[in-house]
Amino acid sequence: MKNVAFVQARVNSSRYPRKILEKIHQKTLLEILLLRLKKSKKLNKIVVCTSRNSSDDEIVKISKKLKVDFFRGDEKNVLKRFYEASKIFKSENIVRITSDCPLTDPKLIDQMLNVHIKLKMDYTSNTNPPTFPDGMDIEIFRTKTLRKISKIAKTSYEREHVTILMKKSKNLKKYNFESEENFSQLRVTIDYYEDYLVLKDIFNFFKGNLYFDHLKIITMLKKKKSTKDKNKMYIRDEGPKMTRSQKLWKTASGIIPGGTSLFSKNPNLFLPTKWPTYFSKTKDCYVWSIDNKKY
Repeated sequence: MKNVAFVQARVNSSRYPRKILEKIHQKTLLEILLLRLKKSKKLNKIVVCTSRNSSDDEIVKISKKLKVDFFRGDEKNVLKRFYEASKIFKSENIVRITSDCPLTDPKLIDQMLNVHIKLKMDYTSNTNPPTFPDGMDIEIFRTKTLRKISKIAKTSYEREHVTILMKKSKNLKKYNFESEENFSQLRVTIDYYEDYLVLKDIFNFFKGNLYFDHLKIITMLKKKKSTKDKNKMYIRDEGPKMTRSQKLWKTASGIIPGGTSLFSKNPNLFLPTKWPTYFSKTKDCYVWSIDNKKY
C-alpha cells in the first residue's frame, strides 16, 4: 500500500463533547467524512485511529459499519498511536486527517499527494500558512518520517500533537500547498455548536448530497453571508493554545450565562485567558484549577 489515510478520531472533546457523532441527514459527521474520503483516487486504504477508551467504542462501530479499518491505541499519546498503527498498516505515505474536518475534500487530497510524491517531500501540508478554509486541513508525511519523529518526541505536547516536530524540523523536505486565493478566514470545521449550524446549512444547500468539493463550498459561503457569519467569532487553531479550563468555559458559556454561576469570580471580570474558571479541589486557603495549577 502506497498511500494510507489515518483519520484521528475521539469522542471526548472539552469544547464540544461527542461532536463527531452529531448527525446531518441521518448520518454522523464521522460517517460523512469517511464516505467522502472513499472518493479519493489516490488513497489505497483508510484507517480510523482512535483510543482504547470505552467512550470511543462508538467510533469503532461506525468504522465496522462502513467497512473501514481501525486501530485503537493510547488516548493521549497520539504520536505513539500513529506509530503503532503504521507498523500494522504498512505504507509509504500517511495522510493525516482529523475527524473534526468532515468536509475534507478527496480531490484536494489527491492533488496534494501528486505534489508530495512528485517532489519527494518528507512532509506536505496546506496549513503552513493556511490558505484553505479551516476544516480543509490535510497533512501528508512519509512513514519513515513519522518513525524518526516518534524517537525524538519528549514532551506530552509533542506526543499529543503528531506533526508539531515535523513542522519545526529544519532537516525535512517540506512543502506548503496553497490556494490561488486566500480563504483561510472561512470556517467549516466542528469545534462549537455554531460550527454545526454552518455544516447543516451547507448540506441543506446541496440538498443532502455528500459529494461536493471545496470550491463549491467556498462559492456557497460567498453567496450565503448569513451562514458564513454564524461561526466567524471563533479563532482558527486556538485549541492547542487553550487550557482545559478555557475550553470548558467556552462550552459552558453557550449553556450558562457567563459560563459560571460565580459572578464575582467570572474570568471576564479579570483575565479571560489566565484566570482559573473551574477548580478540582480546595484545601485550607488553596484551590487547584482543573489544569492542576495551585493558587
